[in-house]
Amino acid sequence: LLICSCNTTTNKVNTEKDCGVAQITTTKIDLGQLQYGEIVGVKYKLQNIGNAPLTIAEIKTTCGCTKAIYPKQPINKDETATIELIFDTSGLNGYQYKTATVVIQSCKTQEIKIAFTAEIN
Repeated sequence: LLICSCNTTTNKVNTEKDCGVAQITTTKIDLGQLQYGEIVGVKYKLQNIGNAPLTIAEIKTTCGCTKAIYPKQPINKDETATIELIFDTSGLNGYQYKTATVVIQSCKTQEIKIAFTAEIN
């Protein structure tokens, strides 16, 4: 199991003044070369930079090869939570670009798209 995380870009969703505001500093991760059949964990950090708690309602993946693990409890102001996408390369080869949409509930629904790429040998 390979776990990757890095900080390169920022994706911030603005909401009303007294709401939770989710920020994921890295929204796209390059996993590089992977072997066929390898299972990889890809971690993203979500921080609540708003003024109220927020909850991850769901994470929608675009492929059955990707499963999401995330906290079900509220994330309070200034707290950070880890989202992990588990990617199973079985049945895949060549260049892969996979996305997931993080659906966040606070005063209103927010969505942040996260992604990763890999080359499967």
